[in-house]
Parts: sequence; C-alpha cells; structure tokens
Amino acid sequence: MLGCLDTDRHGRHRPADRATPAPLETAGVRMHRSRSWSPVPRWVRVRVAVGVTTAVVLGAALTVSMSDPDPLDDPDLAMQRAGILDVVGPRSPAVALAGTAPARGRVAVVFFLRPAQAGPLVGALDGPAGQELRDLVDIGIVVSSGAVGVTPSDPATTVVADPDGRLATAYRMRRPRDGGPPVGYAVVDVDGTVRYRTEDPEVAIGLDEVLTIVDAVR
Repeated sequence: MLGCLDTDRHGRHRPADRATPAPLETAGVRMHRSRSWSPVPRWVRVRVAVGVTTAVVLGAALTVSMSDPDPLDDPDLAMQRAGILDVVGPRSPAVALAGTAPARGRVAVVFFLRPAQAGPLVGALDGPAGQELRDLVDIGIVVSSGAVGVTPSDPATTVVADPDGRLATAYRMRRPRDGGPPVGYAVVDVDGTVRYRTEDPEVAIGLDEVLTIVDAVR
C-alpha cells in the first residue's frame, strides 16, 4: 500500500490535508488546481455596484423621457433641430410679416411662439447671444395670440399675431405633438427664401444654436 501514500521528495509521508492537489488535464497539458483563491477587493465590488446602479437609473430616466415626450416637440424628433439647411421641407418664399419684413438683402429669423414662450424669448434677445443675433439679422416674432403684450426692447423687431395660423402655414412650419400652433423658428436667406425651419420649444435658451444656423445661411 506504499504506492498509495503521498510522500514528499525526501520520502517522508505528507499529511492528507497538505497533499499536493491532483493535476488537471486541459488540452493535453497537466495543470495543478490552485489551493487558494483571492477574494475580489471590496472597492472593486463597490465600484461595480455603483456602475450597475447608475446604468439602471439612467436607463429608467431615458425610458421615461421617451415615453413622456414634450407636447411641444415635433412628432418626428428627427425633424426637430436637424441642424442642416433645406432638410425640413422644401425651400419656399418667405411671406411678409408686416410691411417689407423680412427684407430682401438681409438674413432674417422669424420666431413662431405661443404667449408662454414669447416672454422668455424677448428677455433672451437682450442677452449677449440675442444682441449678436440682432446685429446680424432682421428678427420677426409671430405669436399665436396676445401679440400686443410682446414688447421687445429693439423697435426694429417686428411682432405680429397669427391667430388663424396663416403665417405658420405659409412658412410651412410643422405642428408640435399637441397639434397646436408651432413653437420654433424659420431662417430666411438674403433672397427671401426659407432655408431652415424647426420646432424648438426651448429656443429662448438656445440662441447660440440659432446663430450657428444663421452663419450657415449667410
């Protein structure tokens, strides 16, 4: 029975609990099982847990935002703030808002708003981006109702009411999800052609983006 005993290289018997682990056969290569394993450090487990939790929270937030869209958004979000000229609808002649505005030879931005969005835009036009925009283009504000209460500080800004939606239709503005008057803007080039139109319910805080479109049209 000596052949069954586990001995070390000096011929001494080795206790059973310290016996060399039986080798493994893996693809013809003899390998020894590890007699110990290293636990995953606590900081690694904490970071993995935080990462998984963050991913779940962000995924849930994205799902909620997609399932509960802004009623003032375009029904097709690919058409909202596309950032490319002549993508949303074909080119079309700009209709005069009042008198000769928008005027030939000048780029113009025509904002289409509801009363709730008109106030914030008027305030934004007095900010740095708004002042830069006023220096570059003619500005028109089309309000679905209550135009009398919209009073920009710059008297050159044209403000008109569009209760029946005639101007919005002439500019081929898209309707938002709620089916009401559009909330966004159109950009007209020096030839009096509408080159860009979009729904943008938060345009008052996005005048830098309007400037980018204006630069592309000029």
